[in-house]
Amino acid sequence: MNKLASLAIVVFLILGGLMWYAANGSMQQYLVQYQQEINQQLPRGSHFALRDIQLMNANNQGSLFDIDLTIPVTEKDSATIKINEINWQYEKRSLKKGNVVVEYVNLPSVEFIIPINQPRVALAKFSADIDTLVGQAMSNKLGLNGRQEFNVNIQKLVIENLYIKLQDNKTPIEEIIVNKLSLSPEQLKENNPMSITGAKLIQILTMHASETLVSYGK
Repeated sequence: MNKLASLAIVVFLILGGLMWYAANGSMQQYLVQYQQEINQQLPRGSHFALRDIQLMNANNQGSLFDIDLTIPVTEKDSATIKINEINWQYEKRSLKKGNVVVEYVNLPSVEFIIPINQPRVALAKFSADIDTLVGQAMSNKLGLNGRQEFNVNIQKLVIENLYIKLQDNKTPIEEIIVNKLSLSPEQLKENNPMSITGAKLIQILTMHASETLVSYGK
């Protein structure tokens, strides 16, 4: 597994583990454990942070706050993905069935900070590594963390704002803003293991960023 792939799995583990830890009431332990393990294995020039997780079990809701992952894509350039908040609501009865129905996922803000030189190449490389990870896990019928997981079925996904920030040598050059992406993606409704669903979610975000760059001639 190359460095970019190992960094990609960081995000999937976070997204994929949500329902398991929601069901077991051990989110804080999960948060501390994974941040420590992740930052110990990150290669030079990379950084991962997740500020907080909150659960509202009475309402079958939860939130993640301030996910920040910086990935070196060349010797000189890096790409950063920032998600300021992920809110979700799930069907509580589905927890008992092992196929968790996530009725609604809302992302108020997703931000890609990528090098202005060949930005779509950086996104394509990221997506290709996700494909590799998903293929390996699916062949083993496990989650990306190598363990059995709940399956997840996301019914609806809304991205309020997608920001694509192009920079040169860490200097902001241009910003592209896409408002209100409302999706019901079929690939997130396949009852895949949690982390696989998380991987596919990241791929959808990456795909929309890449398509936006094409429409702007980048």
